[in-house]
Amino acid sequence: MSASTDHPAGTDVRNPAGPVRRGSQPAPARVPALAHLSLAQLRAYRSDLGNEESRVSYWRRLVQARCDVLDSARLHRPDRLRDVLAHGQSGPARSAFLTLEAAAALPDLEALPELPDLVALWSAVDPEDNEARAELMGRLAAADEALSAYRKGLHERLDLATRELVARYAEDPRQCLVALPL
Repeated sequence: MSASTDHPAGTDVRNPAGPVRRGSQPAPARVPALAHLSLAQLRAYRSDLGNEESRVSYWRRLVQARCDVLDSARLHRPDRLRDVLAHGQSGPARSAFLTLEAAAALPDLEALPELPDLVALWSAVDPEDNEARAELMGRLAAADEALSAYRKGLHERLDLATRELVARYAEDPRQCLVALPL
């Protein structure tokens, strides 16, 4: 009787209790705050976090571009403005229409920081009005900091969700197969 033909892959014939973890690293610890989620809910939660992170990254790039545009207009440097507006167009496109559908269903982890009012940051400012421009630049810098803090919170949640998935897969590798299309 050969182990390769009579036993499922990953099963140690000396340990019929189940799969054996191969490799030198221990399985990650489970995340108690996410334990109540089913595997499908955990995957959806992680996907929603990834979509939200993409959206917030997009907003952050817009805020930074607004700062660059204000600086370029103030300095009367249309060549710099052209560079600012063309920057990043060769990379992967981002969509501003991403949404976080399941915000109410998110596990009760530490609250994320509030997002800034981005609409108010798009008010027209005369680049020659140094006081108004400086005030708007200060608000843009504060918005960039808020978006960065929010993104950091999203990354922490993404890390926890990933750790929980890896821990579940380490406990029962067959759960990985559920994600495959049939």
